Amino acid sequence: MRTLVSKNMFTPLHSSQHRRGGRLSTARPSNSDRVLLSLHGCQEHLDRYEYPRRFSQRGLVERLGIAQSHISREVKGLVDDGFIIAERRRVANERRRVTAYILTERGIDAVEALHSTIVHREVLHRSPDGELARTMLGQLMPKLHPLELANVLKQASVHDGLPLIEAATEGDEGELDLSSETIGLLIELAELRISQGHTSEAALHLRRAGTLHRRKGSLYGEVKCLLSAAGLDGRLSEPSKLWMLMKRAGVQRFNGDDLLTMWTHLENEDILSH
Repeated sequence: MRTLVSKNMFTPLHSSQHRRGGRLSTARPSNSDRVLLSLHGCQEHLDRYEYPRRFSQRGLVERLGIAQSHISREVKGLVDDGFIIAERRRVANERRRVTAYILTERGIDAVEALHSTIVHREVLHRSPDGELARTMLGQLMPKLHPLELANVLKQASVHDGLPLIEAATEGDEGELDLSSETIGLLIELAELRISQGHTSEAALHLRRAGTLHRRKGSLYGEVKCLLSAAGLDGRLSEPSKLWMLMKRAGVQRFNGDDLLTMWTHLENEDILSH
């Protein structure tokens, strides 16, 4: 069972139709595909005392925005087909061992095939002059995690047989699926990228977390995430506006590094008084 690469269709790896020998083609990744992609990178943490929460059953429910009963059904099919292993593990922020998932060698190969198919998927997008243009998804959004790319495809409308990507592809917010990403998971991903030396990717995750904080009405969370991102890559949009938000949230709640980052970008004498 391999991904069939096509200009106009995305073929899921793990549908019931595939297991029965049939063929199902769709412009959108299946939930089973998204479960596999959500486990991308899990092998890097197998020797840890605590396994990251995002690879647990509860973590998958939070990341994918799918009911636990549906997750269980998708996982059972992937376990039966030999793509993943389910086992009880110590997981971060859990008091007892919980069910978590690990990719098998077959699962790793499947994720690589899926990722390759997604990044080479031909899509439509709006060029700067407003005209529709064709490109590959991986070229349009080179910094996104495989799961995030799958989410973009899943949500895209279809125009002339191709996914139409309407959202902006650059900027501090990037692509953000509110139904599948949580602030805690985004910050956890940022910490992972920092440990791997990928600070630009970490900053992108932190800015997405800041966007979620803003939409939830948390001034402190928004400013904290944006300042942390700026501390990684040196980018801070509208520092004057952020300083006003920082004062509204309560400057005393922020640490010296936060204030230094703000001073570096604004050099407002008012900052020195704090």
